[in-house]
Amino acid sequence: MGLLYFQEKLKRILMQRQLILPAALLWSATLTAMAVSVLTESKPRTHAQTCKAATASESASMLSFTQYNTEPEKLLFRVVAGQGTLVTPQQLQTIRSVTDLMPDFPENWIDTYQNVALENAGGEKVRGTDIRFNQQQKQLLQEAPVNSTFKLHVAYTKERDADIHTMEVLFCVVPEQQAQFGENYQDLMNYLDQAGIQDFSPSKHPEAQGLMVDFTVSATGAVGDIQFSKALNDNASEEKLRSILANMPTWSPAKNAEGVPVAQKFSMQLGMWRC
Repeated sequence: MGLLYFQEKLKRILMQRQLILPAALLWSATLTAMAVSVLTESKPRTHAQTCKAATASESASMLSFTQYNTEPEKLLFRVVAGQGTLVTPQQLQTIRSVTDLMPDFPENWIDTYQNVALENAGGEKVRGTDIRFNQQQKQLLQEAPVNSTFKLHVAYTKERDADIHTMEVLFCVVPEQQAQFGENYQDLMNYLDQAGIQDFSPSKHPEAQGLMVDFTVSATGAVGDIQFSKALNDNASEEKLRSILANMPTWSPAKNAEGVPVAQKFSMQLGMWRC
């Protein structure tokens, strides 16, 4: 089977997933496909395969979708509900082990556990030596507030391998019902396009590529607390980008397990980014 076969097959798969990759990325993906000689069309992608946030609700899945385009002069961007794997406070109340927290955890790889630690956003680590969390670790999870992050660190050995391997996974705590713009994610993409987000394309604003803009949707659905990961070249451009977010129509706010509206943080990422 030749190069064109792999390219065409890859394009059909991506179209089924409603993704369109730039030509350079398609070429790279094609070479990868030829190297492994395997293309899966139906198997769900795992956390390790895509770095995509696992979802606690349908809206979480919506907000981890990426807006791709085939025109290099256009801006590649996305809005995400959190970095890493998304988990809700209610879910954390029932977590008892690493496999509860990560159903796809590769337990069969591991011969012995050297260290299993949970680290909160403040850098505090609670250590254990087993796949089952101890009482202090369970307490850290149960007390993790909405919009916070925590990390799972695992040090282990494999069978017939004395080397110690490590794994680190980032989690983000999101409300039970996430905030939503309009009817679906495409409404959000349409608003951003119409509001002028493409004015920050690579050709016009190369310094904006890789920029992350964090914002909060309040309990009333208003957007605020807008923060930039780095400065743009001029204040006017930065103010325009800020106003695109600040002037959004009201969102449907997030809600906790009791149905009470709560604030939720989001991040808009411009240009190419790394998982």
